[in-house]
Amino acid sequence: MTDTSGGTLPDTEQLITLLTGTFSAEETNKGMDMSYISVFRPDMTFSTDGAITMGENQSPFHSRGTWTVEDAVMQFHFTESSVPGLAGTDSGNQILSVDLRTAVFRSSNGSKIVMHRVPADTAASQGDGR
Repeated sequence: MTDTSGGTLPDTEQLITLLTGTFSAEETNKGMDMSYISVFRPDMTFSTDGAITMGENQSPFHSRGTWTVEDAVMQFHFTESSVPGLAGTDSGNQILSVDLRTAVFRSSNGSKIVMHRVPADTAASQGDGR
């Protein structure tokens, strides 16, 4: 795994290649637990489907949009989302490390996000989120 804390990341083209695919993640943000599957496609579109849990309440969510990599930051433009206020906004996560199995980011709010690549056979059974 290449890590920006002591090494250098691959160039932008290699980062895009490594980040293209299906990833799963779990994170906690502002008292909400989120688990989701994100699909980053070679045409630079993405879809994310998951669930947000707050206390005993769980709500499914989805987001769609475009993505790119600029200066070791994975940039997102949300074109559609079930999360109020997210559609039409932009966000970016600093890429800390990435390899064929795992991508690690620092989110715009400072939290660490670890995404694990979903094997192709599992990803196919999950659908592509479209």
